[in-house]
Amino acid sequence: MGGFLEACERFGFEALPTLMAWGMPLGPLTTETFETLVGELCVRLEACRPLDGVLLSLHGAMVTEDHADADGEILARVRHSIGSSVPLVVTLDYHANLTERMVSLADVIVGYDTYPHIDQRERGLEAGEILQRILTRGLHPK
Repeated sequence: MGGFLEACERFGFEALPTLMAWGMPLGPLTTETFETLVGELCVRLEACRPLDGVLLSLHGAMVTEDHADADGEILARVRHSIGSSVPLVVTLDYHANLTERMVSLADVIVGYDTYPHIDQRERGLEAGEILQRILTRGLHPK
């Protein structure tokens, strides 16, 4: 988040924080918890529209009672909430399980380079720099 906020300041983005949640690894996340958190995230994103772009930090290896690829499901719902034309740049943990679904839904995915994760701020800033180039140069990453 620190890198995202630094990028917002550096590039003149208006930060519209929506939701931050975390938990300790303990098996699949319950359906109720997943639906509550992702539902609230999407409601908050929709309330912020129109959006020029979205920076999203995910773990990349979440599993729920109903979704083996929970991060892919989050991205699908976020993409639905923001629309197909809004750039979506995502950071993922070093241990992410990258799926085709995740790749197809995000415009750019930036993974942490280190373990322990001492580069989270730098990767958040990198994601913000990429978003800035997409917005100002009209890039369409593939």
